[in-house]
Amino acid sequence: MKPEEDNKKTPPEHSGYVKGIIEVKVFPNLSQKVIITTEDRLKLCLQENLKKAERRNDWLAPFSLFIAIITVFVTAEFKDYLLSSKTWEAIFIIGGIASIVWLGFTLKHAFQKIRIEKIIEDLKQDQNHQTDNL
Repeated sequence: MKPEEDNKKTPPEHSGYVKGIIEVKVFPNLSQKVIITTEDRLKLCLQENLKKAERRNDWLAPFSLFIAIITVFVTAEFKDYLLSSKTWEAIFIIGGIASIVWLGFTLKHAFQKIRIEKIIEDLKQDQNHQTDNL
């Protein structure tokens, strides 16, 4: 081989060069965290978080009830039937107040987000308690 042809050769692909111009460096970052847990602990953690997710829609029932009671007050004329008209009105007022209180309790949970990071932390917390007991 002539020396001129030897210089024209491109280095092999695994050498870290692309077409003899750019040097490529690879920095692997493959560290992983492993959480070891039992099936029953995982089920318990997921069930707790599923309950939180289901409570996010609990506000619909008291809100609907409150809207219905407001509609009754706007449209109805209370009359004496089994009870006096004032008693019927008081019953609906108490029902409206109760639905507002119920709505307040359920709205507290309605805006809580369930984060995956929190579930992972719960699993890690369970793992820390398990290793402390050994």
